[in-house]
Amino acid sequence: MLVILRIIFGLAAIYAVRLLWQNSQAHPETGDLTNAFYIALLVILAIPNAIVWAPYFGAKFSDPLTGVLTNSTYVERKNLSLRLIYWLQDRGFRRLTLFFRFLEGVHPPDRPTAFVIGLKNVKPGSWLEKV
Repeated sequence: MLVILRIIFGLAAIYAVRLLWQNSQAHPETGDLTNAFYIALLVILAIPNAIVWAPYFGAKFSDPLTGVLTNSTYVERKNLSLRLIYWLQDRGFRRLTLFFRFLEGVHPPDRPTAFVIGLKNVKPGSWLEKV
């Protein structure tokens, strides 16, 4: 639907420019308001054109900079403590999982894996969920 709107608004703007050009070539000496009307029409058509084209150009310009952050996945290397946490989670030891998850989350707090595992195992509304 967005592509159809881009085509419709783009063609309408091109047609308004064509009418403006023809009127300025045919009647250059007149002081009528027809050219001002066509310019106002172009300004009015520029707003929906900007609305339908902004997502396209925004993605094209920002994707090389932010695509790595928004479209990639975070893969953390396996370490001994995370292997223990996964083992405890798979065996159903929820309290031990939460304890070791908390220790692992405090030790390197910039890695999200321990926090994600903890949020899967914590009771809703508890102190550990808030932490």
